[in-house]
Amino acid sequence: MDLLGWFSSGSILFPFLSGIVTKSKQDKPLKLLNAFFIVSFIAECLGTYYARSGINNLWMITLFTPIEFTFLMSILSYYNPPFQKVLRGTIIPFLILFILINYFFEDIKHFNIYSRPLESILLTLGSAHTLFFTIQKKPLTFYAMPPFWVCIAIIVFFAGNIVIFALANWTLSLPKPNAVFFSSIYMVFNILGNILFALAFWSPLFGKQSLEMAKEEERD
Repeated sequence: MDLLGWFSSGSILFPFLSGIVTKSKQDKPLKLLNAFFIVSFIAECLGTYYARSGINNLWMITLFTPIEFTFLMSILSYYNPPFQKVLRGTIIPFLILFILINYFFEDIKHFNIYSRPLESILLTLGSAHTLFFTIQKKPLTFYAMPPFWVCIAIIVFFAGNIVIFALANWTLSLPKPNAVFFSSIYMVFNILGNILFALAFWSPLFGKQSLEMAKEEERD
């Protein structure tokens, strides 16, 4: 594994450690995000171990997809009350589709070229709507709120990787330099996403001063 690969795998430590350090200051959605990154950290460690041992770890990525979708869509639903039922209403249908797709069309030991892009599209749309709601609700202090950073992280990672995952099987047939290029793009988006998720945990603490300044401006 090259330097970028190691940094991509290690970037999970940013949100993982941030979630642990700020645990006492977390509300319900942040606690759920913290739990998600504990699960993600364990999966990342196992996946890296399998990869270094020459064992196919793609089945872990496939099985992690419904777990990831359930966690992230649930978190978005807390941050978007007017759209909460719609966001949560996508979870069960997605899980059913995931099972059907993997049973009839996909191989668990290969890239999931159908369910993964579907997850990415739904999460990107859900986070975009939640981001708009967050900014509209708190136009002066949205950057000091966890939902802003959570939504940006989801959009950066999943929107950036929709095409990559949609063409995953095709890239495997490309010459190695091209396949490595797509892999490198994925790693960059993964690193950026993890850094942005980490900021979600810290934003309530670092945003206190900004919130106070915004309140003073509103009084004036």
